[in-house]
Formats: sequence, C-alpha cells, structure tokens
Amino acid sequence: MFVPGDQFLAAALKSDAGLVDYAISQRIALATPATLIAMLWAVNSGWQQYRLTEDAARIKQVGDEMYKRLLTFINHYSRVGKGLESALTAYNGSIGSFDRSVVPQGRRFADLVVGNETEFNLPPPIDELPRQSVYAADDDAADDDTAEPQLAAADN
Repeated sequence: MFVPGDQFLAAALKSDAGLVDYAISQRIALATPATLIAMLWAVNSGWQQYRLTEDAARIKQVGDEMYKRLLTFINHYSRVGKGLESALTAYNGSIGSFDRSVVPQGRRFADLVVGNETEFNLPPPIDELPRQSVYAADDDAADDDTAEPQLAAADN
C-alpha cells in the first residue's frame, strides 16, 4: 500500500502502533516514496537474478546437447579413421602381393610370349597412416600425458 509521504505513515503509526504487524499479517507492504524506490530496486534485482538463472539453465541445456553431438561426431570420425587405416593397410598389402606374385609371373610370361621383359608401372605404396587425434577416445591416447594437441595446419 502506497502512502504518499513519510509523515502520513508516521502519524498512522502514532495512532496505531500495531499497524505494521497487521499489514504484514495481511501480506500488505506499506510503502512511502523512499521505501517504494528501495522495493522496486529489490524487485528489479530479483528479476535480473531470475533471468540469469533462466539463461544459465538454457546455456547448460545447449552445452549438454553440444557435448552429446560432439561425442557422436567423434565416434563417427574415429570409425572413418579406422576405415582409412584399414584401407591403407589393404592397399599396401595388395601392392606387396603384386610385387611378390604378379610381377615375377608376368615377367616370366612376357619372356615366353613376347620375348622381352615389359616394364610394369607399379603403383607406389602408401606408408602414411591417418593421424590420430590426441583427444581420441581410446585408452592409450587418454593415458598419454606427453601428447600435445595437433591443430590442423594450413599445409595439411
């Protein structure tokens, strides 16, 4: 309840000393111009805290979702790396088999049929394996304290 001046509230309290207690029991706030401003500041502060709490909850929700999505992405990316490693191993194995088995037999055949050795254009082996992330989910990378993060450089 707004009382337009402190002197009016003082006169009412002089007349009835239990007025404040009665107002509180009825859930009524007695406000003079000075106390009204203080109450409004308190209400404003409360709303700001409420908005900050809501924002923090939204940030946490978005952060949780981002974390889940990153885990899914990392799992997919890890499978891609393992697939590349497997493909490279199979490719290099096929080159070795070609060198050991096919080329010698082809040369013998060429000597018999054509009478000279024909050169085979051999594909080069690929010795490079996919680089592993230092943040890989496997236990070895997680336990390796000496690993430093590798950021994608411009020349990679």
